[in-house]
Amino acid sequence: MNFYAIHSTGADRLKRNPFPGLVPATFRFSQARLRQVIMRINLIIAVMIAGLLQVHANTYGQKITLTAKNASFKDVIGQVMTQSGYGFLYTEAMLQNAKPVNVDLKNASIEETLQQIFAGQPLEYSIDEKTVVMKRKEPSILDKIKAALNIPITVSGRVTDSLGTPLIGASISVTNSNKSIITDDKGEFSLTAQVGDQIIITYIGYKPYDFFVKENQPFMTIALHSTTAKLNEVVVNTGYQTISEEKVVGSYGKLDSAAYARRAGTGIIDRLDGTVPGVLFDYKTNSNTLDRIKIRGLSSLGGVGSINTDLLTPLIILDNFPYSGDLNSINQNDVESITVLKDAAAASIWGARAGNGVIVITTKKGKYNQPLQISMTSNVTIQEKPNLYYYPQMTSSDYINVEEYLFGNGFYDANLSDPTYPQISPVVAILAQRRAGLISAADSAQQLSALRGLDVRKDLNKYVYRPAIAQEHHLEFTGGNSIINYELSGGYNKSAPDIQNSKSDDQYTLNSNISIRPVKNLEIQTGINYSQSTKRSVDFSLPTPFYQYSLLANANGGALAIPYQYNQGYIDTAGAGKLLDWNYRPLDEIRDADNVSTNKSIILNFNASYRLFDWLSASLKYQYTDQESAIRNFYSLQTYYTRNLINTFTNLSQTDPSTIYPVPLGGILDLFNQP
Repeated sequence: MNFYAIHSTGADRLKRNPFPGLVPATFRFSQARLRQVIMRINLIIAVMIAGLLQVHANTYGQKITLTAKNASFKDVIGQVMTQSGYGFLYTEAMLQNAKPVNVDLKNASIEETLQQIFAGQPLEYSIDEKTVVMKRKEPSILDKIKAALNIPITVSGRVTDSLGTPLIGASISVTNSNKSIITDDKGEFSLTAQVGDQIIITYIGYKPYDFFVKENQPFMTIALHSTTAKLNEVVVNTGYQTISEEKVVGSYGKLDSAAYARRAGTGIIDRLDGTVPGVLFDYKTNSNTLDRIKIRGLSSLGGVGSINTDLLTPLIILDNFPYSGDLNSINQNDVESITVLKDAAAASIWGARAGNGVIVITTKKGKYNQPLQISMTSNVTIQEKPNLYYYPQMTSSDYINVEEYLFGNGFYDANLSDPTYPQISPVVAILAQRRAGLISAADSAQQLSALRGLDVRKDLNKYVYRPAIAQEHHLEFTGGNSIINYELSGGYNKSAPDIQNSKSDDQYTLNSNISIRPVKNLEIQTGINYSQSTKRSVDFSLPTPFYQYSLLANANGGALAIPYQYNQGYIDTAGAGKLLDWNYRPLDEIRDADNVSTNKSIILNFNASYRLFDWLSASLKYQYTDQESAIRNFYSLQTYYTRNLINTFTNLSQTDPSTIYPVPLGGILDLFNQP
């Protein structure tokens, strides 16, 4: 019999295949056989339901074994949750006045357990399926009625700490009234209140305790529990040891992790600026070097003009070892804290090099018994291009007037007659041509008038400067257990200078610190710090003297030449056209610059310490440092440096090419490596 449904009548019917193209399945059942199949299915379902009921019964009937003496109420309900599988619904405010629990239960039911741990507590509960819902105890209706009748009740008691010591001066106040007293020299108190009033007991350094007044209020002994808050001890790292603040000899300033993170800056030196008293910054020097930092002035060590600049800069201590490398190779996001030792007391630790102060830098480390934490930081800093109109400056017209006055008084005559053809300004060249009769007075006046309307700052803003952009990206992993902790971080910094057509600088850093406690009292620490940076510099500077009315580009943006080193008339005629182009074009110098410096630094640290006694420990420290610097400066044939060098030594009177060009035609590659 072919069919597709079993009907309630049990009759076997042959229905037309509702799905054309599909071959129907063939079943041959009698009604007796069909009943047997249905009975077996019902039996299987019944067995499954019975099993589920049994599991539910076993869970609900879980027995609890619990022993607690003066234990925290929160800890006790936590143990009940673990053993029973029940959840507890409450707020932290409910547990502030909970009393310590004393129970001794063995194979108790959940109802018996809850009755004992809630006995005497200012809380009550109800069970909703497998959740224990907690709430504060409210005064009874009878208590509220008596309170409404204003029947006074004497409330007395004694306030102690967890050890039973009386707390003198504890404050006892009645809410919704101005009534308040303090405990006497025995820690006792007595006051009158109404039934249902709430009384709060407070004492500095202890958790508040409150309760509701009841009829026939008994004498109470109330034990307050101290708060868990504890002031963190201030410790100072001198680079040699970590000691508490009160044991520090000498003056110091500390920038902890919180203060360090709040300070904006793209480097460690920038973040020190304005954060530590007594640390001064000289803005006339390079902001990226230690020469900028002065701690309590300049030491006399080394003297003024000494060639040993190390004696004029602060000593850097990185993770307990002196550091003489580039401070910018350390990723600022890997720094935990900075301590600055300011006076001669630091010399007792680090010797004469501490005469200009000591900067102690501590990098981040992992912590024991800390779950994995992932931290990511990404910053983008945009700096506006220089404001060339900030300082007042003489206009081009006034500058030309001064040149005309000086020319009329013979100030430029020596330069005009000098056989070395020194540089002269376009205005002086025009005035000299007019005086020599090469151009008319009208032509010279027209040319000078055109120069009066020029301002080189317009071209500098348009073709040279741009906003500088600095990016910082940092990813950090920290964690640990009772035996090992770790800290692993990687960083990528990218900065685009404020000079157009210049390439960006890149820096990659990797920092790793691992601490292990293989046996009791022994700790082994290892650290790796790797940094690689590539800097592409463009040394853009306008020649001296420079003229306010110079043009750097034509209408199409093409680079124009400006006066530099030699008289323009000499450049145009020297060599009868056989020399290389001798003009200086500042915009081309920017585009043709190819100066790349690469710095690599790796620091390996090892520290093993063993605690012999509580007051004595021995440690072994070792550090390996390797730094490499490479500078590649390529002056192509298009740069003024190469063209000027070739032209200067060219001898056109010779016929041999090797003698015509003592400096061969081609680019100049300058390599410098410093291990």
